[in-house]
Amino acid sequence: MYRPLARNVVKAVAIDGQSVIDKPGDAARAPRIRNSAVRPSPRPSILDVVRSRNSLLGPDTRPVELPGPAYDQQRVTKTGRVELPLHVRWSPPRLIYDLDDPTDVLRVYEQVLREGTTEDIQAFIDVDRLLELWDHLVLPNGVRRAWSRWYRDSRGISLRC
Repeated sequence: MYRPLARNVVKAVAIDGQSVIDKPGDAARAPRIRNSAVRPSPRPSILDVVRSRNSLLGPDTRPVELPGPAYDQQRVTKTGRVELPLHVRWSPPRLIYDLDDPTDVLRVYEQVLREGTTEDIQAFIDVDRLLELWDHLVLPNGVRRAWSRWYRDSRGISLRC
């Protein structure tokens, strides 16, 4: 049985593709839709999702932002308390990080390297300090490879991925 979801239906098309409902009063005259015609799509199991991950999907396919040509190490915030932008630290609660606390520095660098823009790299990533932290950071392989290439090409430094 077809029931309108709201009284202010503007336009709807029945599954048979022929009947159109243009105004609220038309819903009562719409043809009935057989239950067999409406089937919810099955929800994928977690195994289906895991099996579907490949080189075309997943964290390694995200673009990685790197320092731009105008990168100026003197403009990087190196000490004090910072709050990351919403597009970097997008899950609640909002946090204030202390850049004088080694644990907070690791979290800031991990989040900015994964989620940040070129402007965020400029604001929060000191490339010399990143070298010191490199072995302690938890980063996706794609992020490590991109930064490793950047260090090799721009500074002549080889890093483990």
